[in-house]
Amino acid sequence: MPSMKGVDTSVVLKALLASVVGISLLYTTQFILNAEQFYFVSTPSYIILPGMFAVASIYVTIKEWKNNSKSRIAIMFFAVGAGCWFAGEQLWIIIDVILDEEPFPSHADVFYIAAYVFFIMFLVLYIRQIKQSITKNTLLFSTIISFVFVLPALYVLGDYYQGESALSISVALVYPILSSVMLFFVLLGIMFFVKGAHTYFWTFIFVGFLIHTVTDTLFLFTAIDDSYYDGHVSDLLYLIGYLFFIAGVVCYFKTKPSAKTEMTILTFDAIGKIAIPLIIGTVFSVTSVFLVYAYFYAEDFTNETFLITLIIAIFIIIAIFSASIFIIIRQTDRFIRLRTKEVEMQKKDLEIILEKKSHEILQASEFSNIGINISQIVHDLKNPLTVLKLNLEMIENENKENPIISSRLGHMKESINMIYEHMSDVLNYIKKPTLDISEANLLDLIDKSIQNIDKPKTVSIKLPKEDVKIQCDPIRMVLVFINILTNAIDAMNNQGTISINTQQKKNSTIVNFENSGPPIPNDIMDQVFEPLFTTKPNGTGLGLPTCKKIIQQHGGKITISNNPTTVTIELPRKI
Repeated sequence: MPSMKGVDTSVVLKALLASVVGISLLYTTQFILNAEQFYFVSTPSYIILPGMFAVASIYVTIKEWKNNSKSRIAIMFFAVGAGCWFAGEQLWIIIDVILDEEPFPSHADVFYIAAYVFFIMFLVLYIRQIKQSITKNTLLFSTIISFVFVLPALYVLGDYYQGESALSISVALVYPILSSVMLFFVLLGIMFFVKGAHTYFWTFIFVGFLIHTVTDTLFLFTAIDDSYYDGHVSDLLYLIGYLFFIAGVVCYFKTKPSAKTEMTILTFDAIGKIAIPLIIGTVFSVTSVFLVYAYFYAEDFTNETFLITLIIAIFIIIAIFSASIFIIIRQTDRFIRLRTKEVEMQKKDLEIILEKKSHEILQASEFSNIGINISQIVHDLKNPLTVLKLNLEMIENENKENPIISSRLGHMKESINMIYEHMSDVLNYIKKPTLDISEANLLDLIDKSIQNIDKPKTVSIKLPKEDVKIQCDPIRMVLVFINILTNAIDAMNNQGTISINTQQKKNSTIVNFENSGPPIPNDIMDQVFEPLFTTKPNGTGLGLPTCKKIIQQHGGKITISNNPTTVTIELPRKI
């Protein structure tokens, strides 16, 4: 979602609503003012609003070029179109108000038509970003509506301008044709909205284009039957359209944080499913009905009756626009509240994860530093221990007949062997050997492991019924099996049964080591693979972490479960 820094979107929506209502009420003053007095209401409106639209569009274009945005060319066409509209409005004011002329075509028509061309280019370039979401049904619907929209206008204008100059006929026909083309692209965008994808910019811009497209046709029909006058309801519609354009541009440059954010999507189901279809349906229905009556049954209506009916219709449309804006405000507030709550929850989760990761990184760093020192210490201790062991064996051989000395020497040798085992655990965990992968028989690896452990006669080991081949580093895998079997024997207090079984899957081999010992307490189950954690009085807490490290190097995983206590190793068939 774009950053809302610098603007409160709900304020823009409320300002738009107030402006639409205000300009509508302002135009009702024509009923209490004469024509000359009303010029001071209508003329400034057509200077200020188109001017604001043009200036805001140019400002956006400058920002987009500075940010090197991918949409800068499209926005440039949009700004040029806005500038052409402003120029056309000012020329028409000069021609109509100052010169008191009503030529057709006029110099203002050049800018009006050029604006259509530039806006169509803008729509083509911008809607291209969602072309993958446009279906064949959407294209067909937009084509049919655009064709139905333009056909009556072409027929009426062709009949009305018979006998006129080629230039007059061409200019007259260009308006509905360009309106129809623009309507086609507007409908594509609106149909995309119906699916639930919106931005404030697109919402306001498309509504503005829709108003201007319908109003252009209404203006042409009223001009044909000479019912147009300054302050006509079509003038009010044009100004309302400008208000929507201005609101869209304000939302665009105030909520767009960088060139990287091209089309941020907000989802408002109520707007997509109710408001926008209702607006489109009402605009087309009301406009179509009154255009038909204006042309075929004009003799049955006086200008006053026709004007009053049109004003009522336009206020219905304004009411729908207002309701839509209230829906947007309500949905926006709800959306922001939900997003705020979601962000707060994500923040808490991230803080927990960050704290955990920081602890892990700190622990890893500490282990790395400790490991460097310990590996050197262990290496240095091996030589004196070897000397002690050799000398003890020599003394033991010389004193075999003395049971007391022989017993004490035996205890000393056991202590030295225990020191060797602890040192081996530390070195196996610290070093990161390169695996020498080969194909090996599982039963051979288990047999080598059993030969290298001190298995009491009170412990029985049940081997798998069938042998399987696994891809592994045999030396490292034997080390894993030795560790698991030794832990199982200790857990059973040197009495019980260890059952080894295998399971073949499509891409992996599973080896289970079950033992008949007591279950692992639940409160320590999550800690058994943590370095330095041990429940043994003389344990190093590096046995299972070393096993996990080796299995992970093989691309596998190791887990422990209860009932019965089982260590499960899963290895990929191919490494």
